[in-house]
Amino acid sequence: MRIDLGARRSPIHRRPGMLICGIAIAIGLQSTLAHAGHLDPLAFSSQGTLNLAAGTYTLNSTTMQLTDSSNNVLFTGISYNQGTPAGAPYDGWNPTVTVFDFNSINLAAGAVINATGDNPVALLSRTTVVFGTNAWINANGQNGVAGASSSAGGPGGGAGGGSNASSGQGPGGGFGGQFGLGARANGGGFGGLAGGGNGGLVAGSTYGDLHNYLQGGSGGGGVGGDLFGQGASGGGGGGGVELGAVISMTFGISAGISARGGSFAGGGNGGPSTVLSGGGSGGGILIHAPTIGLGIFDASGANINGGGGRILVLNSTASNAGQSNFAVDRGDIYGQVGVVEFGFLTAPPTAVPEPSMLVTGSIAILCSVATCAVRRRQRQA
Repeated sequence: MRIDLGARRSPIHRRPGMLICGIAIAIGLQSTLAHAGHLDPLAFSSQGTLNLAAGTYTLNSTTMQLTDSSNNVLFTGISYNQGTPAGAPYDGWNPTVTVFDFNSINLAAGAVINATGDNPVALLSRTTVVFGTNAWINANGQNGVAGASSSAGGPGGGAGGGSNASSGQGPGGGFGGQFGLGARANGGGFGGLAGGGNGGLVAGSTYGDLHNYLQGGSGGGGVGGDLFGQGASGGGGGGGVELGAVISMTFGISAGISARGGSFAGGGNGGPSTVLSGGGSGGGILIHAPTIGLGIFDASGANINGGGGRILVLNSTASNAGQSNFAVDRGDIYGQVGVVEFGFLTAPPTAVPEPSMLVTGSIAILCSVATCAVRRRQRQA
């Protein structure tokens, strides 16, 4: 005797295909949210060799283009989704990293790359990285401006607050200063706590971990005007920059990476002490290679009240064997020094440029299996 229990089943039990497809989609979504830590240069397709002569270049992380001084496009990068941090108030978090992968990276003496845009940037070499004398990657936040509505951050960093006493952007953005003579805004925080406009340190203004996510700093607060004049925007947070090589990195004299916060601006009657916006925090610098030579890496916070940024160095010794110079200083008056860490370079998880075809294919296969199961079940009934 056959008893039909269909009427007592839940909608999910009556539709096993929907259940399996739902699980597959959930797995796919979870996969796209998994972070990768530092990126493996061998996990991406090479774009050739980066050889830059002396001169100024622009890396726009939003358009994903590296251009020369005549605005000629030299290379176009790809986007990588590093996921979203859990358990923290990452308002406005941007998970996209702009990645450039090369067979080798060579910056001649005097070659300078200025990074701009909304995304952190990663430059990866499948062999070596060589910087000549005075060769730099700059990802500094912009300085505050009297009367301006905002100031741009470095790539991946928050912008400064507006002149209407608004707060700086980013997880550690500084609170804005109110209108009136003597008004002061908070600085931005990241690796170190921000300084308060009225003194002391701002609790809860640190965030992030370069072991897991590449990100930049946060902007300082804007300040309102007074009876004598206009307000001022806060300084932008320093950017997020990753530089990685499979074999080694070497740097000439006065060469390296800068991701400093942007400085404050004064408003009011134009005097230096009437109303002051907050400085941006230092950004995030991640470098990794088995051997890293002497270089300069600066993720300092800006005047006033900017907290220091974060620097993470991964190599074969988990130490400063190359005797590089690392700076994560705070801005003057208040603020806190940032964080410099050293760790062993280990194989990172496999990076999958977005969109992940593996995830998409897995969902399609599982949904196909589920559909076949439903049809077989219907024929048996």
